[in-house]
Amino acid sequence: MTAYIISKKITSAYKFLVLLAFIVTLSCSTKYNSYPNREYEKAAKTYSGQLTTEHYNTLIKELERELKTTIPRDKSILINYQQDARNCILIRFDNNEIKRVTKNIINISKQMTSENNAVDYFVYKGDSPLKQYYPKNFNLILDSGYFANNVFTNNEICAAFFIVKPNGKFMTHFGDDYFTEVQNFLQSKD
Repeated sequence: MTAYIISKKITSAYKFLVLLAFIVTLSCSTKYNSYPNREYEKAAKTYSGQLTTEHYNTLIKELERELKTTIPRDKSILINYQQDARNCILIRFDNNEIKRVTKNIINISKQMTSENNAVDYFVYKGDSPLKQYYPKNFNLILDSGYFANNVFTNNEICAAFFIVKPNGKFMTHFGDDYFTEVQNFLQSKD
C-alpha cells in the first residue's frame, strides 16, 4: 500500500513538472522574429527629411570622424547598419546561407552606389548577431556608439540604412530587404 501511495505522489509530481515545463515553454517567446510577418511589418520604419547646409556640414564632419575617412562632398553617402534586434530575418538561415546573402548585400550595395554617384560603408553594433558572417577581408566598421545613439536609434529591426545626398536630403530605413528604397532614393530627382 505504501508503494502505491509513493508511486501516486511521484506520478503527480511528474505530471506537475511536465505541465510546468509546458507552460514555461509557451510563455517564453524566442529571442528573434525571423519572418516578415505582422510584427516585422509594424517594426519597419522609414524617416526622411532635409538637412540645412550647416547641419549637413556638421554631419559630414562627424561621419568622417566616426568612419575614419574623408567623404567626397559631391557624392551621396549610404551607411548599411547591423544591430541586435528582435526582428531579424537573416538569423533563421544556416551559416552558409547567411554568408551567401551577406556577400550579395555587399555586392549589391557596391554596385548600386557606383552606379549612382555614391559611397557606401558597412557599420555594425557590437551586439549584432550577424557580425561573424561578414567576410574577413571586408572593411566592416564597429560602431563606437555614435550611430546607435544618433542615427539608428530604433532597435526593433537588425538591418537598417541611412542615406544622405550632397543637397542634404536624407532617409533612414529600418528593414532587411531595403535595396528598392535605396535605389529609388538615389535615383530621385532633387
